[in-house]
Amino acid sequence: MKKRLQAFLGIIAILMVTAVFFLFTYLSNYYSYGYYSVKAMKGSDTVKVTKEMDYIYFDGQGTDKAVIFYPGAKVATEAYSPLMIRLADAGYDCFLVDMPFHIAVLGKDKASSIISKYDYKEYIMSGHSLGGTVAAEYTAEHPDEVCGLILLAAYPIQKIDDDINFLSILGSEDRIINTDNYEKYKSNWPADNSHDYLIFGGNHAGFGNYGKQDGDGESKIRAKTQWRETVEAITEYF
Repeated sequence: MKKRLQAFLGIIAILMVTAVFFLFTYLSNYYSYGYYSVKAMKGSDTVKVTKEMDYIYFDGQGTDKAVIFYPGAKVATEAYSPLMIRLADAGYDCFLVDMPFHIAVLGKDKASSIISKYDYKEYIMSGHSLGGTVAAEYTAEHPDEVCGLILLAAYPIQKIDDDINFLSILGSEDRIINTDNYEKYKSNWPADNSHDYLIFGGNHAGFGNYGKQDGDGESKIRAKTQWRETVEAITEYF
């Protein structure tokens, strides 16, 4: 009996070690960032970029509005710096949030520490893909702290307060987003303050600078074009 118990415990230990190994391997494998991110991280004449412990701060010439951005799952934080520096140059200071193991669900409430530290008049939550869904969850749970929500290739699974200014941006060649869920969860959009914008030729990965994503459609426009159109859509509604 004792030998059987020892054998059983040995099997359990092996299974646990194996599970931890595969989990670590999965979490350690993510999309990195490219040349445009390296360039954006250096800042510009109008935008100062500072790497903090939990986020990258893009400080432009704007002083009233700030965007808190949650990256997509298993994508390097820096991959979104080309979009952030353009948005900061357009008047919206940006906080590009680092997530544990590059998965936003593990750091949903990180926006709270930023909001409590800084003193902007308006905070706008935003995010890409799963990061967008998590940003939407934060917005739904903190409607008094946030005035706007911008989702890039994402949808809210919780009802967003009707006072929140909402913008959804998609690429026409996106083959990653679940279109059935996207349509289903439109019922969670604010009743009177919702806007959507389609980037013709853009795809799912095109909001960042991390290369082609498995299963995505082929982009028909340059990455710079998708970033520019994204910023233009944001400035139109915010």
